[in-house]
Amino acid sequence: MVSSLVGAMPSAADSPPTVVLLHGAGDTPLSWAMVCAELVGTFAVVVPGRTGTDPESLTLAGRLRTLTAALTDLPGPLVLVGHSFGGLLARAWAGEQPERVSGLVLLDPTPPQAGELRAVSAGMHASAAVLDLMRLLAPTGVPTLLLRTGLHPLYPEHRAAARAMPPSARHAWRHAVADAARGGGAQELRAVPSIAREAREVLTPPEVQSIVLASNAYGPTWIEWQQTTADELSAELWRTGDRSHNIHLRHPDLVARAVRVVAPPPASAAYPPASTGACGATVESRSSARTTRGNGRYPRVDVVDGIAMRPPQQARIRTKMAAPGPYAIAV
Repeated sequence: MVSSLVGAMPSAADSPPTVVLLHGAGDTPLSWAMVCAELVGTFAVVVPGRTGTDPESLTLAGRLRTLTAALTDLPGPLVLVGHSFGGLLARAWAGEQPERVSGLVLLDPTPPQAGELRAVSAGMHASAAVLDLMRLLAPTGVPTLLLRTGLHPLYPEHRAAARAMPPSARHAWRHAVADAARGGGAQELRAVPSIAREAREVLTPPEVQSIVLASNAYGPTWIEWQQTTADELSAELWRTGDRSHNIHLRHPDLVARAVRVVAPPPASAAYPPASTGACGATVESRSSARTTRGNGRYPRVDVVDGIAMRPPQQARIRTKMAAPGPYAIAV
């Protein structure tokens, strides 16, 4: 839960929308680093973490309460960008609070229909089991080795993504992935089917401009579900044409393009692009605080306990949360 927000942002009337990036089940907020790099010169960017592994938190209502607490003090309007399970949460939150949302960009969003199929539930539990195994292997350094060699089973896109990151940002991201099991990633993965079933009963399509980005990761049924989601939202459907579910890692430029379609930037950007620094950051978790700095392509973003923000001009924004713990995979 957000306990304080210190700093200043321009008023909604004077600023472009705030872009909120919501990661998938078990993912780390640092997985949005390359998308941040594409957006921070124009928009304020916020990347909330998620906390809570108790039964009440691992429900749709619990996750939406956590998201509401993270977004309450942000200036609007908001553009929600959600990957997979984060896409389901973005859609549900926008339906509950349409007056605060001006646009949606959903990357392979988890469809509510997914909660009804045993195969989906089995896949979530299998991914959670891999996460548990990574926890057991963490002391040996095996998870980090798998990432470095591009063989981590939950991040097939890692090799291409790592090449695009500056070394410091790449190191921070690998560290967050390797520490996945310290958070509640596995528990959240196992809860996805039941949360999807809850969502099917309560989803209300918000009347905002929306784009759905869809991969071919899970076959024809998955594509049909993405098309159904786009139809229900009266959204455009953009097909990536490949099998990469982690669209934000494989196609960060495409994600940024979709954001700019949903929320066209003003003629004069409110947040001038930084000439140095990294779309990386200071990360404070239960065990450590880390800082990454990179090259000029990655303007500086501050990440505090799972919240990433590009300060508007020279104003510094700090958001304190209960430490979410770094998670590992995106589903």
